[in-house]
Amino acid sequence: MVTMTTYPRRLHDLELLDKCSRERCVICLKLGCFPVYVRPRAELGDENFNLIPLCYQHSNEKKLVGWRTMAKKYLNVMFALETRGWRFGRGSKLVRD
Repeated sequence: MVTMTTYPRRLHDLELLDKCSRERCVICLKLGCFPVYVRPRAELGDENFNLIPLCYQHSNEKKLVGWRTMAKKYLNVMFALETRGWRFGRGSKLVRD
């Protein structure tokens, strides 16, 4: 006898994710972006302050170097973080005011 294990479905705010995907990349202004989470989705969920639109190229770059390096390299990233209430605390960790 085979038993099926059910897992809880991941809840997404599809409207917010769709809106973010229609915005331009904050760095190069390309259309068709990925909603990149500032802090893990499991921590803060799908909230507007936790999402920054980045194109495929810059999304991959962010995965490699992190938010601190992205903010130093691109002023638009620092501006996007600050307008969403984020700042760098001790140890390069992003904290929200």
